[in-house]
Amino acid sequence: MIYTVGNRSNYDKMLAKGKPFLKLGKDGLYPGGFAFKTVLDAAMAIEQFGKDEWAVYEVDADWEKDTVPSETGWWHALVNNSIVIRRVGK
Repeated sequence: MIYTVGNRSNYDKMLAKGKPFLKLGKDGLYPGGFAFKTVLDAAMAIEQFGKDEWAVYEVDADWEKDTVPSETGWWHALVNNSIVIRRVGK
């Protein structure tokens, strides 16, 4: 498992529907969703970005196979679409 960040209101609504939804991986011009190895790293990113409306989510993905270092920061980018499992922070 890895972790991502997303808009709490939107993601929680999707999770409440009980159907899997995807965090998008790299596709064309989209660099792929934020990916973090730990909950703490994801929480630090929320603070760094100043996004109080975001929360941390667990994603069914493998750090080595499904992410690559981001070209724009210290985090990784998701390269494969992956299922968001649940909220795990904030």
